Amino acid sequence: MKLATGRLAALITDGDRREELSFALQNKFFLMAWPGKNVRDAVAILSALGVLVATLYGFVLLLRTRRQAAAKQPVGPRPARVAAAQKVGWPARLRPIGAG
Repeated sequence: MKLATGRLAALITDGDRREELSFALQNKFFLMAWPGKNVRDAVAILSALGVLVATLYGFVLLLRTRRQAAAKQPVGPRPARVAAAQKVGWPARLRPIGAG
């Protein structure tokens, strides 16, 4: 939209979006052209592998923390302080964590 006139400045179709995306991805490392194509391609590959490694590492950490959190959940009766907090009738915002 042109702010001055309030008219549509450009109509972008799905084909235009795909073309812009492919152009952006192909030219992402265009500034690395000075050392040569092989170096630019190597940097692009190493960057992609770095993103993959970081993603997999994060996924492993997520699984570990979920597994540890599940293992720490109490399976027996509720602790006495939680039961006492419910008997007292504390407001919900003041109840200890875990008190229903």
